[in-house]
Amino acid sequence: MDLFIPEEPFDDLSPHEGGPCLGIRVFRPPKTSCRKSIPVVLFLHGGEFVGGSASDREYHDLCCRFANTGFVVAAPEYRLGSAHPFPAAVEDAYRALAWVVDEDEMPPEADCSRIILVGDSNGGGLVAVLSSLVRDGLSGSLEDSSIQNGFVILHQVIVNGWLFMSETPQQDPLERKKGRPPKQYTFWPGGEPIERTLQVYLPSSVRQDALGDRRCSPWLAGLHDLPCTTVIASRGSPFYKENRRYAERATAMGNAVNERVVNDVHGFLTLAMSPRRDQVLAELLSDLQSMHLSSGSACACDST
Repeated sequence: MDLFIPEEPFDDLSPHEGGPCLGIRVFRPPKTSCRKSIPVVLFLHGGEFVGGSASDREYHDLCCRFANTGFVVAAPEYRLGSAHPFPAAVEDAYRALAWVVDEDEMPPEADCSRIILVGDSNGGGLVAVLSSLVRDGLSGSLEDSSIQNGFVILHQVIVNGWLFMSETPQQDPLERKKGRPPKQYTFWPGGEPIERTLQVYLPSSVRQDALGDRRCSPWLAGLHDLPCTTVIASRGSPFYKENRRYAERATAMGNAVNERVVNDVHGFLTLAMSPRRDQVLAELLSDLQSMHLSSGSACACDST
């Protein structure tokens, strides 16, 4: 399947001092389905800000599935903790979006003025952050000027996104009000507690400021005027409740939201053994195809 086209690192983007060059992989649709003006999927991998890569086979295969559906896909790398704590990942994700929108290095069939953001786990949180930054005309650093090229985010897809961080990050706000003790959550049964991962991404040197930063918890930016949104929440994910609440509140704010609850574990989209992965992914791709690859199509969520 000749879909994977590795690109050189971001030679035109200066790496941050002490940080590595970023890289991006571009996946093109099969030639038989190639057409002009194809929206670009910017895919942000998971790994809880301390691991994961766009080159991981699981994410490579996911990007190929999106490309086989007819999209051009750009899958960037971003810096990880502990060497590069917050806000390095956000800044790199924004720089990747700017690189795509600039379109100089993108395939000729790509319509870089139409972007679909897709993210898994902490990548889902980055998707929500990017959507709000673009909406408000801000950049990843909140200081530099925002992207000047005219473009629109057609859709954001958040899969078990890490959307809210606090000193007890996975305790539901309502449970805190009721005085219930926080639960000890892990990404996987028997795995590292989320709090330890949080310490790597938000060390004491940045934590106090970061916890009130919209780039850390996209909730803080407000959920108004979002692009068409798909939220996929797994019952076995430590982020299940916050994804359900994000979808609920985004809907209440008048946004077009399609919510899907899956009886599976966190990270199921990367697990070949998952009994529900293929069905959920096929339905998601079918929805995106009908919304954004059909002529004259509009956001299907608008009717819900």
